[in-house]
Amino acid sequence: MNTQLLLSKLSLTRTSGSTMSRNLFRTSLASAAVALGLVACSGTDGNNGKNGESTLVAVVSVPAGANCANGGVAIEQGLDANGNGMLDASEVIAAETVYVCNGAAGQADAGAAGENALVSVSTEPPGANCANGGQRIDSGLDLNGDGTLEANEITSTRYVCNGDQLNGYHFGDLYISTAADVAQLSGVNHLVGSLYINATIPSAISLPSLIDVSGSIQATSEPVGDRQTPHHHGRDTGYSVVSGVTGLDLPSLVRVGGLYVYGISTLTSLNLPALTQASIVEIAEMDGLTALALPGLTQVFSELEINYMQLTSLDLSHLASVGYLQLENVDVLTTLSAPALTTANAIDIEGDSALTSVSMPKLASASNYFEIWDMPNAVAIDVSALAQAGSVYLGELPNTSLSLPALVSVSDEVEIYQNSLLTSVSLPLWVSGDLDLEYNSVLPSISLPKYTQAHYLTVDGNPVLPYCAVLALYEQMNGAPGYNINNNDNTDTSCTLPAFQTYSVPGISDTLEISLGGYAFDDAEAACKALGTGAHLFWFESAAELAALHAQALLGGYSDSVWLGYTDATDANVGSTTTEGTWVALSGATAYNPLMPVGNAAYWEPGEPNGGTGENCSQYYNDGLGNDVTCSNGYQALCRIPPQASRGR
Repeated sequence: MNTQLLLSKLSLTRTSGSTMSRNLFRTSLASAAVALGLVACSGTDGNNGKNGESTLVAVVSVPAGANCANGGVAIEQGLDANGNGMLDASEVIAAETVYVCNGAAGQADAGAAGENALVSVSTEPPGANCANGGQRIDSGLDLNGDGTLEANEITSTRYVCNGDQLNGYHFGDLYISTAADVAQLSGVNHLVGSLYINATIPSAISLPSLIDVSGSIQATSEPVGDRQTPHHHGRDTGYSVVSGVTGLDLPSLVRVGGLYVYGISTLTSLNLPALTQASIVEIAEMDGLTALALPGLTQVFSELEINYMQLTSLDLSHLASVGYLQLENVDVLTTLSAPALTTANAIDIEGDSALTSVSMPKLASASNYFEIWDMPNAVAIDVSALAQAGSVYLGELPNTSLSLPALVSVSDEVEIYQNSLLTSVSLPLWVSGDLDLEYNSVLPSISLPKYTQAHYLTVDGNPVLPYCAVLALYEQMNGAPGYNINNNDNTDTSCTLPAFQTYSVPGISDTLEISLGGYAFDDAEAACKALGTGAHLFWFESAAELAALHAQALLGGYSDSVWLGYTDATDANVGSTTTEGTWVALSGATAYNPLMPVGNAAYWEPGEPNGGTGENCSQYYNDGLGNDVTCSNGYQALCRIPPQASRGR
């Protein structure tokens, strides 16, 4: 239906107010367009692809000046890139603007004024003028002064068609299936949409004119949306399946939303010398491609993934920032160098069987994580500027030493895992974050001179690491916000370092000490008693002490839980005599017992105790509430030492 919207009702006259603002005029035009159902049509549906954005037309006032001596209107056009239904200034293609000018003003006693310019925009159905439909723009002068553009007043007609190429712009998705399709793209510089290469062409594909693509370029052996790996999310679901293509030449491409090239067994050449920016780059699973050069690439907003390749060389010489960089199972490459890289969300280098060097000397931050894992060769790692990371994972490496000289903090953890030849770990500036040091079979020592803040310390399965060194590391915490001690299968040699440290609680005058290691309940009580006469696992003397310990627990000082000295079982090992459901203090104190009555909300977690005869020992969480648990669990011991106690150590 060719419903005509006559913009004469919005046309400008040479009276006061003729210079109404651009935004007001756009708003009026948009309102009229909505009222009459005038919208620019989207591109035709692609093969399982997404529709292109709408082409929009706006008519705006033009003051007297270089473009129109007496003022008039400008017909602007462009793509609705942000989808708001309005042609914003940033979306206007300036070269396509057409001016319709008013006639000259009449002079006093010298004749009538010239006519005003009118413009009519109507929907053009698919047909001879626009294969996929679009918009017809008629313009002329209001010869009879009735404010309506009549047929005999039209002096110019033009069409803005869906899919038009306007000065090198193409709106909507494009598909390459044959060599003829390649030829038709020869004049396209700017693709507002996506390019799907579905070709079975036994040659290289060259697109020398293409400068930028707002959507994605897909040349793959399977639909992008169907390919699933652990790091794939939110991919474009357009259809692109390629075979036979030997090369992809994009010498002028500067920007692209997503670049997906993978699984093309015949591909031996990928030319992207000018590529500067992309949201996603994924290049994978092509054994014939042995060299990949991205010398101009400076920024990848989301993901740069290079996986399952036989590359011998990789040029990322100007890459400055990346969301997620993954190099996985690239089996021939020996060196990964990104000398300009300063920031990343995540770095994931894993399973690259020939890699011996990773050099990112300017990388200062990896906000999610930095990982090098599972390499058969020792890897020289230069991340000498890395000061902050979400996590650091260094595992299954045959390195004898690992060094992160600038690292100060991690928001999660540093994990150093199963490095069979590791004898030295250097983190001289590291202050805060959790540590997971496990199964490093010949690591003899650990020195972290500034490390004082953690919630979880796990030091397990390092058979030649002295227990004394582990205790020294724990002692370094010095009452910093809570930490969990998990120490197993490290060499147990005699140590002179204390196994306890002071735990100060404002409002409790007696000395309290907390163990650096975890114990079963019976062993925790024995360790407390060894601290001096009258010492036991902690008990309460008043409601004020309950409130004080609750408040301190919320501030930290231990990790998840500690043992308190209460049980509802008869146990000769701890000297208790009682019955199920009657909780007593191991110290024998009876003046105040917040564990009774059972379920007292001032002490117990909601719904506790609930373990019956299987859970008879008192665990105290770091939220300041209690629970009944199995007595063989391992928690830190919180001990109370009365003033008259003689010290046992």
